[in-house]
Amino acid sequence: MKDLKSVVIECVERAMADVFGSSAKDAVIYYLETKGVSVRDTAERPGKFIEALYEIFGVGAEILERRFVNDIGEALGIAPHGLKLQEIVEKATQHSQHQHKGNSQGGDPQPDP
Repeated sequence: MKDLKSVVIECVERAMADVFGSSAKDAVIYYLETKGVSVRDTAERPGKFIEALYEIFGVGAEILERRFVNDIGEALGIAPHGLKLQEIVEKATQHSQHQHKGNSQGGDPQPDP
């Protein structure tokens, strides 16, 4: 199974490509990187990433954020309803740690209530 960081990066890049097209996605990513924000850091700094998108697109960034959240939720089996990017990444991190803890104890991981 892929780690959380890889899943988040894939979902964000795929959503941006679907919304903008490949060339424009690359241009947005380049611009973000000139501002010190990288897609590779999205799992660790989701708030900073979204903040940078809001600086570029204003309220249009909400569309991207919803898409990121839905794609991440679908990829990880987490209900994304009403969550922001930072919230779903935090929830996924907790879920991942819970599963890792269950696996390291030799038992089956228990689903979140």
